[in-house]
Amino acid sequence: LQCAIKGHNYPDIANPPDQLRQKLGPQYAGLLEVVQQRLPGFEVLEAHVCSIPGSPRKYVHFITRGRGTILSVIVTRSEGAQFPNGKAFRAGASGNVNLYEAHLKGMNAAGFESKEYWGFVVSDLSPDTTMQIADELAPPLRAALDSGSRSEAGDDPDAVSWARGAWASCPRV
Repeated sequence: LQCAIKGHNYPDIANPPDQLRQKLGPQYAGLLEVVQQRLPGFEVLEAHVCSIPGSPRKYVHFITRGRGTILSVIVTRSEGAQFPNGKAFRAGASGNVNLYEAHLKGMNAAGFESKEYWGFVVSDLSPDTTMQIADELAPPLRAALDSGSRSEAGDDPDAVSWARGAWASCPRV
């Protein structure tokens, strides 16, 4: 959780949307609008693609500020693996999307699946609030991912590693 929340690696002033789209690249630039529209009261400060040292897995990372906190939205390819339900994540249905909930290192995380991706919302907001935000964001983000976003992600299937403090490798801004 170092990149977005614990390490405070985000700008005081939001980067312009064009700059964020450039950092995301053509595969993920369209996701910026979905995140902006579905997180009312939050401002997207930073967006980039990052990875964990030693892993080929790529993460699309949106860092937002609102409601007195920092909230991250993360997307990574599933590479055909099942969502890591069980130890760290507890499943539950919310709205028309299956959401998975976890409490990790003082943070609350809500996860969801699309055809080829896993998505996560991570914050220090209450578990219920984090799940409500994920419930609003997951369907349109999943639809955008399923409609054509592609990535050159690696084949490391352990997406729980990001939630255990592995964001330290995200670019410093």
